[in-house]
Amino acid sequence: MKVLNNYISYKDIISQIDIKEGDIVCVSSDVLRLICVCRENNEKFDPNTFIDTIIKKIGDKGTLLFPAYNWEFCKGKTFDYKNTLSQVGAINNVALKRKDFKRTKHPIYSFVVWGYDQDYLCNLNNISAWGADSPFAYLYERRAKNFVIGIDYKDGIPLFHYVEEKVGVSYRFFKDFTAPYIGENGEVRDSTYRMYVRDLSLNVVPLPTPLMDDVLLTKGYYLKYSINGIYFALINMHGIGDIIEHEIRTKGELVYLKKI
Repeated sequence: MKVLNNYISYKDIISQIDIKEGDIVCVSSDVLRLICVCRENNEKFDPNTFIDTIIKKIGDKGTLLFPAYNWEFCKGKTFDYKNTLSQVGAINNVALKRKDFKRTKHPIYSFVVWGYDQDYLCNLNNISAWGADSPFAYLYERRAKNFVIGIDYKDGIPLFHYVEEKVGVSYRFFKDFTAPYIGENGEVRDSTYRMYVRDLSLNVVPLPTPLMDDVLLTKGYYLKYSINGIYFALINMHGIGDIIEHEIRTKGELVYLKKI
């Protein structure tokens, strides 16, 4: 783990992370602690400035994604391409409102995207949230980096459900959801999208075990940082995807089904 004990500005954090020009970066974050630490050091955290530091580092050939997941469509509520907010992070909604970001189309599992592959990703028409034609497949196949801020990476591995659908696990099944969809140009239609949902009658939930850390570290797929007392991580998404797939197929020690 790389540890920096002296306070550094949030504007300089990205300079300490092993992100390179041309990288594809998917951010998973809880920035509350980061905001508080900045305040404690007489600095006001500006999320747009922080986003810009990532953009500057990956450059014009890079691609930056923030999850914009929202599950209200599953309840029959209208999805508005431009205005339905992400339910998985405050900084994600800042990106959603920026003119240089665009949103992918799936109403449940979308991303807001900046950069080189923006048009490709935002033109995908995947019906299944985690299918082989989804942004999740792109993150796996293109060896994206998952930049994790302030949360344990195991609490929300972006590729976990993609791998489950790829393998075809016994505790999930496909379910269609239909609700009103307001498109990018304001057109309204009833639309049907699919998700590989968990079978609630089985009373199990799949989880990675703490052993995952050591395997990822050994293979070089996991870089850990402590900056201003805040946990950051960088995960090789292709690498962790392969490990999860192997563990699910072989019923290994790194993924288990927890009874609930």
